Amino acid sequence: MKENQKETPNAAPAEEQAANTAAPESPQAEAAGGTVELTQEQFDEIKKRVDALTAERDDMRDTAQRLQAEFSNFRRRTESVRKESYDDGMRKAVELVLPAMDSLERALDAAKEDQSPLAEGVRLMNKQLQDCLQKMGVEKIDAAGKPFDPALHNAVLSEEAEGVESGTVLEELQTGYSLGGKIIRHSIVKVAK
Repeated sequence: MKENQKETPNAAPAEEQAANTAAPESPQAEAAGGTVELTQEQFDEIKKRVDALTAERDDMRDTAQRLQAEFSNFRRRTESVRKESYDDGMRKAVELVLPAMDSLERALDAAKEDQSPLAEGVRLMNKQLQDCLQKMGVEKIDAAGKPFDPALHNAVLSEEAEGVESGTVLEELQTGYSLGGKIIRHSIVKVAK
């Protein structure tokens, strides 16, 4: 082989030149630090492809971020609606129970002096019901002796009262209740003129 190279000294540079222009270099050659020569036309075509792929990547990234934000907002809205629906259901259930509680309280008012087992049973039932409502977060609205507040109280009577400032609740005729800061039932009250 050395003899062939000596006989044709121009053959080796021609082979190198053909190898550089005819076939792209292998990954091993690139890793070894080899270079690839491109024409301006090839370079422009590759640059267009790179730019198009970069734009497509950026578009996909924007779409993914937008979808992630939309999903996060959807999750927040869903949780909010779920909690609001639960609270509305809870308020509605309490609202349906309050007339029974009012009846128990009227029965207890009528049997203040009664110490019979029946009266004691009604007292225990009333206490259990009040404890249950308290555990659910239901709160009584204080009215007697407080200034009248139309957001909390419903005035059905008014009368003159000495020594009491006008607009003060004189008597609570029916207890009002709230749950989670929202009124379930306004207190029905008598107010001083």
